Amino acid sequence: MNLVIVESPAKAKTINKYLGRDYVVLASYGHIRDLPSKNGSVDTENKFEMLWEVDSFSKKYLKKITDVAKVSNKIILATDPDREGEAIAWHLKEYLLEKKLLKNKSLERVVFNEITKNAILKAIDNPRQIEVPLVNAYLARRALDYLVGFNISPILWAKLPGSKSAGRVQSVALKLITEREKQVELFNPEEYWTLTSDFTSLDKKNIFSKLSLFNGEKIEKFSFRSKIEIEKTLISINKLKYTIKDINSKIFKRNPLAPFTTSTLQQTASGKFGFGASRTMQIAQKLYQGVEIEGETTGLITYMRTDGTYMSKEAISEIRDLILKDFGKEYLPIKANTHEGKKAKNAQEAHEAVRPTDIRRTPSSIKKYVNLDQLKLYELIWTRALSSQMNPAEFNRNSIVITSENKKINFRANGSVVKFDGFLKVYEVQESDEDLNNILPECSVGDEVTILKLNDKQLHTDPPPRYSEASLVKKLEELGIGRPSTYANIISVLSTRRYVESINRRFNPTDRGKLISAFLEKLFTKYVDYNFTAALENQLDDITTGKIKWTTVLENFWKDFFRNINFVKKKGTREVLDLLNESLEDLIFEKNKEGLIDRKCKICNEGKLSLKNSFKGGAFIGCSNYPECKFTRPLSKAKTMIQYNLSEPKLIGQNEFGKDIYLKSGRFGPYLQYEKEFKSTVEISKKKKEKNIKGNLRNVSIPKGVNTESIDLYRAKLLCSLPKVLGQNPETGKDIILNTGRFGPYLKYENKSARLENVEEIFSIETNKAIALIAAAKPSRVTSSILKDLGEHPADKNPVRVMRGKYGVYIKYKSINAKIPEEKDPSEISMDEALILIEKRKEYDKKKKN
Repeated sequence: MNLVIVESPAKAKTINKYLGRDYVVLASYGHIRDLPSKNGSVDTENKFEMLWEVDSFSKKYLKKITDVAKVSNKIILATDPDREGEAIAWHLKEYLLEKKLLKNKSLERVVFNEITKNAILKAIDNPRQIEVPLVNAYLARRALDYLVGFNISPILWAKLPGSKSAGRVQSVALKLITEREKQVELFNPEEYWTLTSDFTSLDKKNIFSKLSLFNGEKIEKFSFRSKIEIEKTLISINKLKYTIKDINSKIFKRNPLAPFTTSTLQQTASGKFGFGASRTMQIAQKLYQGVEIEGETTGLITYMRTDGTYMSKEAISEIRDLILKDFGKEYLPIKANTHEGKKAKNAQEAHEAVRPTDIRRTPSSIKKYVNLDQLKLYELIWTRALSSQMNPAEFNRNSIVITSENKKINFRANGSVVKFDGFLKVYEVQESDEDLNNILPECSVGDEVTILKLNDKQLHTDPPPRYSEASLVKKLEELGIGRPSTYANIISVLSTRRYVESINRRFNPTDRGKLISAFLEKLFTKYVDYNFTAALENQLDDITTGKIKWTTVLENFWKDFFRNINFVKKKGTREVLDLLNESLEDLIFEKNKEGLIDRKCKICNEGKLSLKNSFKGGAFIGCSNYPECKFTRPLSKAKTMIQYNLSEPKLIGQNEFGKDIYLKSGRFGPYLQYEKEFKSTVEISKKKKEKNIKGNLRNVSIPKGVNTESIDLYRAKLLCSLPKVLGQNPETGKDIILNTGRFGPYLKYENKSARLENVEEIFSIETNKAIALIAAAKPSRVTSSILKDLGEHPADKNPVRVMRGKYGVYIKYKSINAKIPEEKDPSEISMDEALILIEKRKEYDKKKKN
């Protein structure tokens, strides 16, 4: 008998079917050992020797593994084909050695890129040994993360009460988010104007064009900065006659995109479906581990953690055969396409791209075996892989140049029309070309044209966009920070520690996040530097190739880091806060008329405003004359309701009943308060029982993302009127309701709801757009208590679900209710994590019973 060890129970079940009776496949349930969270787990005085501890949860599964290992002829470690998989295999080997279970037994390591019968059997026939350089790189990374977290976190807890731990890579990601937020908050919009023209030819053909040359000078973005400038330009243009100067036409080709890597899959799934990085990886994990198709569990995609964009010769051959058969030879390149492209700075896993295990398994053929989200992601992967081997798309790109009689003014009209769709036949690309499918009329050089209308438009520059999950992953990859398997975890940690919050699918740093980022930037500058972090990643890569010893990397790091730690420990809390006052002054303090920072308290006129911190409430601005002066305000100026005195409400205007509407600030942020006009004393009595109503006063929260300075009477009235009927569906005559909730503004229609991605749309959305959004929304398919259906338990096919109950969220499996830890996001829980929580609950119930 042979023992095969993998990470997950779902994977074990699938592989067991392929290997037959001579093999027993068991799961380790992830890592079996880790560094205990105590001082000395990494011995910096003894060549960074590490103290490993078996997780209490793992003991149960290790007993099963050791029992089978005792009677096995061969032990095969079949963990994932990446650094983490190699590390788990190494931990298993070390544990078995400690237990003296490898005497007179063969130990082999096998890897496979897809969970299919052929791939598994081929891997079993071609074993190898554990790759020591990969393990060394893991040891270095784990030691670095421990040394940073275990040494900086206690300082954070002491100097900034209420703060949580600081991770090595997560801190750099937080710095990216807070720096972008600083750019947004300090951004001053600039006014500029654009000018377009509608021309008509002698045969009444219209040509829409943009001004490209004026008075012999090329038009740039800021050529016109005011209404006065644009009006003078309009007068000059209207005085002249115009003819067609030039007509140009050329063919433009667009090449197909490479098949997916981990990061491009996460970015595309976010843009197309709104999937978070964690959700994308959980769905991909299920597709990789396999679904049951006609009685056999089949892996649908290759390994989903990869930097590679290449595919095997066999896969390319199958794709080319399918293209020829289903689309014809005009879609098939003479030679197979290659997609080497620009390699990520820290590319590590030299696996194939993420692709279907069998391209002939079309999305429609697996539709009945997978859920909707799995189908979406599989179809995305399938179409991307297929299209990557198709011919380019071709466009006819045309342009018409119209010139004035004095040759000093030019207008340009552009148009692009698809000539041959090529790879676009199967893979949809979001086009940014506004001239695509703009068909220009037939005309000739020298034809006279007349101005029908000149269109001037006032615009303002926009601040740089806050990071979304997709753009943050892209930026981290560009900088060479992190690796494919860590991106989802980086984002999850920042959210669960409440260093950032997602508003309209964009990351906004919380006040605590800003504070911690400023603390690290000021006192641990080197260790949150992008180049330093990327260089450290490169050193970890050098360990995998044997260019440098892993202990050398740690020695070089620890020497300076230890000195930095001791330097910061000596600083008092007040000294640290003073440093942060200086670092954050542009963001947290107002400026006087001369443009200088003004920290004088406007309440007592004597004290000095300064950064303060509390364990429960976090960071805030307070007066140095406390307790005589109790003035406080939020850290962010944007969150401050009244510039210096929050106790004074701001009168916005009056509602339709002639009652005043006030803008106020409370414990949970800004809100509107107004007096409600009730029809009778009975209604008043009824309304008194409602939350947020005292007598006939009503409080309405300002949605997150809405700047309080933008709240005028129109906006205030609209928010106070919610929920309101926006309009009716013309097909049914039923109401479409506009409202705002915990997750922002949304539309409600029967059993459908649609989120408004841009919070500002709540003030401007029209019925036609609302109808379109509702039409595209999915109907509610589950009861209000079920948050997420994870699928069937691998042991008995009973459903495993994430539920919301009276006492919080939990995992439901048969009669077992397993609580989800507070730091875990319920929407991001995977089946493997749920199985672990269920087993822990079983153990708890068993102990309690005994």
